[in-house]
Amino acid sequence: ALDSRSGQVVMNLLNKVNDLGSPVLMVTHDAFVASHAARVIWVADGIIKQSFEGLSPQELSAQLSLLEGQVG
Repeated sequence: ALDSRSGQVVMNLLNKVNDLGSPVLMVTHDAFVASHAARVIWVADGIIKQSFEGLSPQELSAQLSLLEGQVG
């Protein structure tokens, strides 16, 4: 895990790479980090369960919490 400053530096670099036209695929358990993405795909047990676009960190966290309650 990165400290918050280093994490922000990495996210800024990934955003710049994406802005230059390269796709970025990221796997994370952190809703705040995921909220930087244009699209978030929830996968559970190898199956796509849900796709989200344009959510704030708080909205994404709430949606993921609901889905986590449905898994298991």
